[in-house]
Amino acid sequence: MSDQLTTEEVSTLKKNAEAYFKEQGIDPSKKPEKQSANIDGKDLLSKSIITHPCFIRATSYLVYTYIEVLVPAIGYTFKGSSGGLGIGDIGAAGVIYYTDEAKLLSTEAFGVVYGAEYGGVLQVTWGSHGNATAAGIGEGGGAFGGSGKWEKN
Repeated sequence: MSDQLTTEEVSTLKKNAEAYFKEQGIDPSKKPEKQSANIDGKDLLSKSIITHPCFIRATSYLVYTYIEVLVPAIGYTFKGSSGGLGIGDIGAAGVIYYTDEAKLLSTEAFGVVYGAEYGGVLQVTWGSHGNATAAGIGEGGGAFGGSGKWEKN
């Protein structure tokens, strides 16, 4: 994977997002009732931290965003949707860091923020259970809170 999503990758990401929204019964053109995630924000840095390379992809539909966080080292991908306000797409290589893999993989609530105009950054948080940060190329931006799940690759 490169630091920039190809036209084909954006198309695949949007298809994945549409399938996810359909499965969850979400209309991404309508504002969600709940827009924030309930994230435990305890100090992650007070424990021994595990890190792995990851790749984060996000696509926004004005009031909804779909994200994927691929972590080949542990064989899982997080897929989720969140309400907020944003537009555009971004794909970026980065790092995920956490203290307890079992806690990370059981966490559904997350927050995401990104901003990109050619170059940009993307941050996904599961509160004290982990964070993923990436820098890459994309367009748009947004801030959201929502839920998802980890799926075995």
